[in-house]
This record gives sequence, structure tokens and C-alpha cells, in this order.
Amino acid sequence: MPRVQVLLSTYNGQTHLAEQLATVLGQDHKELDILIRDDGSIDRTREVLTSFSGDRRVSMIFGDNLGVVGSFFDLLSRSSAEADYIALCDQDDVWLPDKISRALQFLSGSDAERPLLYASRVTVVDEVLRRLEMSRRPRKEIGLGNALAENLFPGCTMVLNRAARDVVSVRLPNFALMHDWWIYLVISAFGEIRFDEESRILYRQHAHNVVGVASGVRRKVLRRISRFVRRNQRITWQVAEFHRLFGDRLTSAQLETVKLVERSAQSLAGRLALASSSKVYRQSRVDDLLLRLVILANRL
Repeated sequence: MPRVQVLLSTYNGQTHLAEQLATVLGQDHKELDILIRDDGSIDRTREVLTSFSGDRRVSMIFGDNLGVVGSFFDLLSRSSAEADYIALCDQDDVWLPDKISRALQFLSGSDAERPLLYASRVTVVDEVLRRLEMSRRPRKEIGLGNALAENLFPGCTMVLNRAARDVVSVRLPNFALMHDWWIYLVISAFGEIRFDEESRILYRQHAHNVVGVASGVRRKVLRRISRFVRRNQRITWQVAEFHRLFGDRLTSAQLETVKLVERSAQSLAGRLALASSSKVYRQSRVDDLLLRLVILANRL
């Protein structure tokens, strides 16, 4: 039976953490262990974690606050090179009992040397697990052109085979917008994404989410506007870091697309070239139109 290691980063997650851990440990795939890194919590999170310390499947690291991105990259760097699969986990969701076994059905039976990433839709629920909606299906190709411009998959759905874990963890970035976006970007260039249109996770939305999927018209509009006006986190910075780390491994076509994004930050001609290109895109028509506006405004 393949061994699965679950990576969980916690931060001030006392409210729902015990419930989430119970659903992870209750998976019908039994060859499973959890590596948890607490990112400097100041509530009762560490107390909740300690209550699981008697379970041999649970290992814990209590670290300084790195933020969600840094914490997950630290977990990836510490993840087991012997595990057949690595699954990412958030602290406040609910996993259905066959979440892992279903992911392995999508990933098994393939060339072990090929990096594979499983991702799925999520069932968005509120604080008390009342269903709100299903996350969207991708409308366009899942691939590098999309990954350069859009964070498509929540990390909590992601399961990586060993080859995917290796290619991501061997060159971890100094800057990334989100850990799950970075993983999508790397595997879209060097492996294969297998998307599941069904959901095996209740994705809880509440006032204290660090990040999350927008639900409801108002939240979606506000999130789209925030993408347009933010200045402190640039997609082009992430693309430049990706080029720095992996440029020597990209095909000529991939490298040209990466450079197309980078040139948009350097000149008006570069922005016009990228805005009029179909090589880089977002999934929805509205988001794709906003992407073109963001590019022309030099805010990518």
C-alpha cells in the first residue's frame, strides 16, 4: 500500500483544528501520516496539537512565524523523500473519508518518474458546514499559460507523487505569491495536472480564513478588484523567480512565454504584446479581461 504523508501548516486554528485532524486520521487509506508545522500560533492551537501527540502517525514542528507560504515551503523541504505521495492540508476544512484514496486512483498506474499533481473542486461551506456552492470548473486548458497568471487550485486539494515533490522541493523560491500557485506553476511546466471534477473536501469559509475561495457575488467582485489595485505583490516577480530557478530546464517555447510576461514590466511595447497575446490567460472571461487591463496598467 503506498505511503502518503500529509503536510499541515497551522496558525491560530484552535476552533476547527481538532475536527480537521480527525477527518485526516479517519481516511480509508490507512498508510498515512501527518507532518504538522505550527507557524507561531498565539491561541490554543499548540494545546490542540499536543492532544494528538500520542498518535504515532502525527509528527509536529513548532516554529517561528514565516507566514503561510514560508511555512508550507518549510514543510515541503522537510517532507519525506520516501513517501509515495505528499498531500497538502489546511487547518479548518473537513475531508471526506475517501479524499486520499480517490486522489490515488487518479495518480496511480503511471510512470513513477513523471511529476503528477492531483487537484479537485471543493465544496464551499460556511462556519457550521452548510453548503454554499461548488468551486468552478476550469473552462480553458490547464497548463503553463494559465499558471503564469492565475492560482487555479486550492492547496488543500493537492496531492503530489514523489517525482512532483522532488521537482518542487529541490528548488524552492525566495519569493512566491502562494505556495499552491507555485506548485501549479512548476508542475504545469514539468509534469501533468490531473483534475477531479468531483469534490471530497468541505472547504470552510469564515471570518478568520488566511486565504480562501471567494463565495457569493459581492466577495467575488471585491476579490477581483483587489487583484487589480494591489501593488505589494506582483505576478511578474513570481514569474521572474520561476525563470531564475527553472529557466535552464524550460523548453524554448516555454521560455519565450515566460519572457513575454517579464517584458510586460519593462516597457509599453511589452505590455501591449502580452495584453494582445493568447499565450497567457485566466479561466473566466471576466478574469481574463481584467488580466488584460492589469497588464496595460502595469500592475501585473
